[in-house]
Amino acid sequence: MTHLIVCDTNYLCHRAFHAIPGLSHQDVPTSVPFGLFSEIERLHDKFPDGTFVFCFDRGKPLRMEISSGYKGARRQKRKEADEEEKEARKSLREQIKRLAEELLPGAGFKNILFQRGYEADDLVAAVCLRKNREDRATIIAADQDLWQLLSSKVRIWNPSKKEFLTAKKFQSEWGLEPLQWTDVKALAGCSSDSVEGVPRVGEKTAAKFLRGELNPSTKAYEKIVMSTELWKFNKKLVCLPFDGTTIPEILPDEVTKEKWRDIRDQIGMTSLRESFSSPRRNEDICEDPCIDCGKKSWSKKEMKCLSCGSEIPF
Repeated sequence: MTHLIVCDTNYLCHRAFHAIPGLSHQDVPTSVPFGLFSEIERLHDKFPDGTFVFCFDRGKPLRMEISSGYKGARRQKRKEADEEEKEARKSLREQIKRLAEELLPGAGFKNILFQRGYEADDLVAAVCLRKNREDRATIIAADQDLWQLLSSKVRIWNPSKKEFLTAKKFQSEWGLEPLQWTDVKALAGCSSDSVEGVPRVGEKTAAKFLRGELNPSTKAYEKIVMSTELWKFNKKLVCLPFDGTTIPEILPDEVTKEKWRDIRDQIGMTSLRESFSSPRRNEDICEDPCIDCGKKSWSKKEMKCLSCGSEIPF
């Protein structure tokens, strides 16, 4: 059984770029590499049994071919940016490219995924939905679009909030199955991606409709039932993965002490440890708390929590 640590790497790179701006080594910008490799160390400490998968955006999204307004607000913002902002964005792109093509492979990471016309979310979804049945996956992301991927073998770790989201927690909070999240997003729309939803229908109203709890006499209900074509069209945009996403082959990492140290020296990251490996106190006991009792006593061997007996995998 493989535990996949599936990263929305563009999210992690943007987060690092804004958290530690202006960092450089030998006049080469290193904010993004430093931030990402620091995050990799933290993730490796938290999930020492994990195989890393790094997913990147690449090129103009193919979704724009069926919706010209897709991510239109972001494109407009970039057009209106001043020269300083454009230079900063150019530096960000160059650092991400260096990570994907040079630094991550140089460190020995084997699963660096990108496909022209597709977004990191599509590749995250392809990995999680087409993995081996016995494998489990932890998605590293903050994007709500990925909630549709939750299952008994797939959970999400949000490094900004430092909290897990599991299928059970999602079901408890929304009263829906994770796959229904695509219907919520199709009805409510997505402002960050410029996906226009049903007017004046938000996520909570959409969820209420899907649970059968929205009063049929309300205007919101009427608008939803009159917007079935929009609902159907938007699902093409929000469902993951987008049609044509390739099925990646997952390989074991080949990170060695020498490779890690070489990358560490290349970008001047003396605060990183010299070796990627870290010892475990107990190879069987997972360090993550049981979502039922909260104790760190999940046994991989017994496939249950040794404190409360819960058989939920994460």
